[in-house]
Amino acid sequence: MLAVPGGPFADGEADGVLFSTIRDGLAGSHVEVVEDERDVNDAGFARDIAEALVAKIGL
Repeated sequence: MLAVPGGPFADGEADGVLFSTIRDGLAGSHVEVVEDERDVNDAGFARDIAEALVAKIGL
């Protein structure tokens, strides 16, 4: 999600359009799209993304 539900930038419809556009645009590419319901401020999300990045770059 781009924004926390109920927050000033919350727009579920816009999120849906954005994410479907990303999925469609990257379909058939070598880019892995991982969908996650947590918001960008979630500590667990940040940790998981950091760990995935470290694994991808081989540190």
